[in-house]
Amino acid sequence: PALITAGSYSGVHLAATTNVQFKFNDMHAGRAGASDMVLLKASAGSTGLQVKNNIFSSTMTLIEIAANSQSGFLSNYNDFYSLSGGTNNVWGASTATSVLAWQGVSGQDAGANSVNPFWFSVAPGTEDFHPRSQFGGYNIGAAAFIFDSVTSQTIDAADPAESVSAEPSPNGGRANQGSYSGTAEASKTIKRLQVLLPGEISVPGTVTGKTGSVSALSAGAPFAVMVRATDQNWNLNAALADTVVLATSAAIASN
Repeated sequence: PALITAGSYSGVHLAATTNVQFKFNDMHAGRAGASDMVLLKASAGSTGLQVKNNIFSSTMTLIEIAANSQSGFLSNYNDFYSLSGGTNNVWGASTATSVLAWQGVSGQDAGANSVNPFWFSVAPGTEDFHPRSQFGGYNIGAAAFIFDSVTSQTIDAADPAESVSAEPSPNGGRANQGSYSGTAEASKTIKRLQVLLPGEISVPGTVTGKTGSVSALSAGAPFAVMVRATDQNWNLNAALADTVVLATSAAIASN
């Protein structure tokens, strides 16, 4: 990362390029002193550009696609987070100040979001672009996974067709947006909550994740219910200690 405090700049400027795939990147610019800045710019007749699974965060323009660089352009599953209240993507002569407006003028990014990525740190000199997670986000300073108070919505938000690759369990069965997607340092998340009634046994790796039949229960007699946080394949996330509250509308029952 570099620190730019004033002037005009582009984080990445693609000019007269062909079939570039710009995928799984973290791009951030938070300095208000710059007069004009663009995180990603395509111009001079670039063709076939693909922009997918990235996180863009800035006080000014996030991406700018010139009219002569829209041929074959494909963009989807990106996070466009404006630090100044608007998305500010540019499509030819049109400026879009929301994801909905960007989708309208460009016809792209049907699967995009506009959420705070909740990186660990964007402070100059201590940058850490791992998304925070209640289920475990890697922290460079600690060199370990930290269980945080928030979970970034960029987790499990990449193209569903992308492989989770080396992402650690629990990974939700879907790749994350951003540069740590598909790596051993990808932020974790649960995918499912499994409810086990008396007589049922957890069997990870199966379709339903459990086997057995519910035991006969009597009215007025207490029984235990087990709720488990699991990954896509019903493997238990034993590191969690959250409280689950079960409620019922039956007059005879109590919690």
